[in-house]
Amino acid sequence: FLDRIISAKGYFDISMHIYLSSIDSIRVKLNNLFIKQKSDLISANKDNINIPSLQIKHDDTYNLLRQVEKGEEKIFDISLYINAKAKTMDNLDLLTKKVSSDLNGIGIVSKEPTFRMNDGLKSILPLATDVLKKTRSLTTSALAQFFPFTSAYLSIDEGQYSTILGIDKNTGLPVARDPYAHTNPNMLVTA
Repeated sequence: FLDRIISAKGYFDISMHIYLSSIDSIRVKLNNLFIKQKSDLISANKDNINIPSLQIKHDDTYNLLRQVEKGEEKIFDISLYINAKAKTMDNLDLLTKKVSSDLNGIGIVSKEPTFRMNDGLKSILPLATDVLKKTRSLTTSALAQFFPFTSAYLSIDEGQYSTILGIDKNTGLPVARDPYAHTNPNMLVTA
């Protein structure tokens, strides 16, 4: 879904901070949620009230708990920060509204770090520090949707240490290289 933002006109910095959640804390949270949903279902059935959304949530929680227990899914805490840049305030407001609209269109509610702009800037810089710490828990399959590298023209070396070096000026897509995938791992980048 980030293709929409990356391919949009405008200047953006996008930063993702991804943390693997503790399996023990996830088990406790999912078990507590499962028990709460089960009691809500029993209470609704006792009063002869049929709420299909309760049953769907209960089934989804059960399936996720099963997948986590089997090791098929892992749970990650992710922070996604998008820093829009423009030369004038009018253009910045327009760009911010467009990004918010694109995110809202896919069900993500965006928030501006009011009174925490400095923390937001520190979180977006390539320092690997998440100062804002606004996270959301996602499964492995949901997290995979965050990666915008889906184009047929994408230039990425297959390898464990692929690093994004820049943007291809013709396609606007990231260029990633793994120096250790070649016979000589030394590299010189000029621009």
